[in-house]
Amino acid sequence: MMGPTHISGNTLDHVMSRTDENLVLQCTVGTRLSDHNLIHCKLNVEKPSDQKEIISSRKVKDIDSVYFESDFRSALISSNNTPDDANADDANAAVEMFEKAVTLTLDKHAPATERTCNRRVRQPWYSKEIHEARRVRRKLEKKWRRTGRLEVHHQLYLDQHKLVNTMIESAKKAYFRDKLKNADSKSAFRTINGLLNNNNKTLPTHDSLQCLCDDFAFYFKDKVDQIQKGLEVERSSVNSNSVIDSCNQSNIVYELSEFPLLSENDMSKLIQGFSAKNCLLDCIPTWFIKSNLTTFVPIITKIANMSLSTGVFPAALKHAIISPIIKKPSLDPNSLKNYRPVSNIKFLSKVIEKHAVNTISNHMRECNLGEPLQSAYRTAHSTETALLKVKNDIMTSIYHREGVFLVMLDLSAAFDTVTHSILFDRMEYELGRKGSALMWLKSYFGGRTTSISINGAQSANCTLDYGLP
Repeated sequence: MMGPTHISGNTLDHVMSRTDENLVLQCTVGTRLSDHNLIHCKLNVEKPSDQKEIISSRKVKDIDSVYFESDFRSALISSNNTPDDANADDANAAVEMFEKAVTLTLDKHAPATERTCNRRVRQPWYSKEIHEARRVRRKLEKKWRRTGRLEVHHQLYLDQHKLVNTMIESAKKAYFRDKLKNADSKSAFRTINGLLNNNNKTLPTHDSLQCLCDDFAFYFKDKVDQIQKGLEVERSSVNSNSVIDSCNQSNIVYELSEFPLLSENDMSKLIQGFSAKNCLLDCIPTWFIKSNLTTFVPIITKIANMSLSTGVFPAALKHAIISPIIKKPSLDPNSLKNYRPVSNIKFLSKVIEKHAVNTISNHMRECNLGEPLQSAYRTAHSTETALLKVKNDIMTSIYHREGVFLVMLDLSAAFDTVTHSILFDRMEYELGRKGSALMWLKSYFGGRTTSISINGAQSANCTLDYGLP
């Protein structure tokens, strides 16, 4: 490299490569933009082609809500697609009618279109003002180069360059400050991981996304099957009574025989409590439902009440899309055991589930049926409260000069290996689940399927014989 790289005449910036690679063909010192000069390198590599992708989208934001609501109701009525007809007790048919009416109305107001575009990610803090300032900077740079690199044009370019950098820095600070100001712990960690580039989107080395999806599907299912075989061997070697024989049914004082039905006001509050996340299986964006509650709340309320009262969870809502996420960035990305499955389900399924979860949680709390030392899945309890309890017990024992032994048990795929028959017995004979409530829970867990989805590729459906959805 020839010439100084710093304003003081020193060479502070270097470009290093191996001589046998023949990577750097030419290297020169260029224009100064700050106290350092630009370094221009000519590399012996091919320019990568722009990544193209075909995007299918709908202009949902341009939909007129008034006309959409009118056409949506007409789509239901014209083909007797309301849950008030002869199939009023069939939750499966009601869900199918709802999704068909939504799709037909969307096709009319916002038909799906496909376009090929470059794969780019626009940062959320990027504004029109920054975009315009960058355009001005580019114009000033072209003018400076075109007019023989006059100093006055060079200075204008440098001033605009600094302005753009200042605007970007200020926009980033303001965006992340506002995002973290009122964020809960989960959102805060997600934002921080994004800043640290811990997005967990690493994938194993692969030749085909389709084959990778199939490999993940087989691995996750085979893992559960192998654990279940080991559990069957352990159970056969132990002479234990069944759950029904070991439970004293007379101890059950409070029963949950049915789920309370929802009013439209209750459903509105329930929907508003959800985030605007979407699932690949959803026929309409979640944010559009939240923005048009008067259109969707009546029909969703009827479907949910139909499911809860008949004890039937719609089969159309039992499929889950699974994304494999690496457990830790430091783990080997080519080993499938270092990935965990993250499920995503339809929004309509989430709504019905949420009401059932709230009802069961209230019943467990009011009847004091929960484990007293449980920290997960309880209000105002978390891993933090569990650690505080353990630390307090250890410190107390040490203070009283007692011995301390800590035994920790980590179950592999604990939620994915739950045996449904044992779960149903405990629900009925220990926790008081009866009637349509028990029927609904059995319907909810039975007949579920999953598929792996990675960047548009998807595996075949796999049945979920064990575990919790």
